[in-house]
Amino acid sequence: MPEYGRNVEDMIKYCASIPDRDKRTHYARGIVQCMARVKNIEKPTEDMVRVFWDHVALMSNFELDIDYPYEIIKKDSIESKPTTLLPRMSHIKFRQYGLVVERLIKEACAMEDEVKRLRLFELCANHMKLQFHLANPSADEDDNKIIHDLVEYVGPQYAKECYNVFLYSLTELKENNQYDPSSMHVTPSKKKKKKKKKK
Repeated sequence: MPEYGRNVEDMIKYCASIPDRDKRTHYARGIVQCMARVKNIEKPTEDMVRVFWDHVALMSNFELDIDYPYEIIKKDSIESKPTTLLPRMSHIKFRQYGLVVERLIKEACAMEDEVKRLRLFELCANHMKLQFHLANPSADEDDNKIIHDLVEYVGPQYAKECYNVFLYSLTELKENNQYDPSSMHVTPSKKKKKKKKKK
């Protein structure tokens, strides 16, 4: 370990050559103190001391036979490869819209209030339109595609309601991606009128 320098490595090699176990242990304690000085640590914490003892074991290739004051790391834990983490793949009907939209539409289908259900469908549909064009910037603006996908989400029971959903233009959605929570309608951007200069 280059951070401790060659002298510390040589001391560990010498320590391993000492025949008496107690003397080896005593000498190793001195090495740990020396390692703290190399790191410019006057009063190392218990956790840091544990790390120093682990490093002593590492630099001796786990061949230093002494009475360690702490349980050191195992050689197998270093050589063994970590378990490969597989990504959590949730089943999403349309990945370009995301899992949140799918869950929101399920919540909307569970609503008994027809007005609120339709407004939440509208909220989701406009968000779907925006997400679709963010994922496919070169695609044409096709509201029929969005409504078709919305029907795929809700099923035949609420298909008629989906065709009553109002979709804003892509320009309005990009300029002002804000939703009015009281009505669940997209709030279109208001363009400021330029004042004509008086001649």
